[in-house]
Amino acid sequence: MEKELEKKIKVNFSIGDRVLINHKKVSNRDQFIIVKINSKYIEIKKTNVGEDSNGDSLNIHASLLQKI
Repeated sequence: MEKELEKKIKVNFSIGDRVLINHKKVSNRDQFIIVKINSKYIEIKKTNVGEDSNGDSLNIHASLLQKI
């Protein structure tokens, strides 16, 4: 049952989509772009990075992502 739910969530996303992370410890102003969709996690990269940051990619579960 859990895998079916996970598939339904992942179907809503595709590479290149702009997303937000729906979590209390992440600012709602931070925007990310989907780079890769793996079997368990989605790899995202921050789009609005400052000059001192390089915009490293993160692996995150699809249930925490929200499309813009």
